[in-house]
Amino acid sequence: MAALLEEVGAPPRLKVHIAGESLLNDGAAIVFYSIFSQNYFFQDLAQFGTHGEDVDVRKGFEMFFQKALGGFAVGLFFGIGQLMFLFYLNRRANREENIVQVTSLIAMAYLNFYTADFVWKTSGVISTVTAGLVVKVFGRSAINGKSISM
Repeated sequence: MAALLEEVGAPPRLKVHIAGESLLNDGAAIVFYSIFSQNYFFQDLAQFGTHGEDVDVRKGFEMFFQKALGGFAVGLFFGIGQLMFLFYLNRRANREENIVQVTSLIAMAYLNFYTADFVWKTSGVISTVTAGLVVKVFGRSAINGKSISM
């Protein structure tokens, strides 16, 4: 898709919107897959050949909201935490020490995904996308090396 947009000369903002929408679609697909996999796949080898737990409509909606909205909440939590850390580093570090900010952003993404997906049983993809959007929108002025345009 990116190559097609590049070929037709689409504006960069449209490319970003389509990439973001694609990430949220992937997150929703993972949420639905995890809901349906609990119904149709066995959970351990002792249950081989049997179905998982019964997931009715009410339980399906509960699981969807837990994973989707829970992922959004975890992403907000990590995004706000990362913003506070970036603003702290912006006051303490000079332009040559911006590697600390880059490292903290990468570490936040991995920690965010792990915490959301495996600890709190929400969607790690939606959580990571949400945290990235929070940092992008509100943290742009806190990142050293502002000459980079996005």
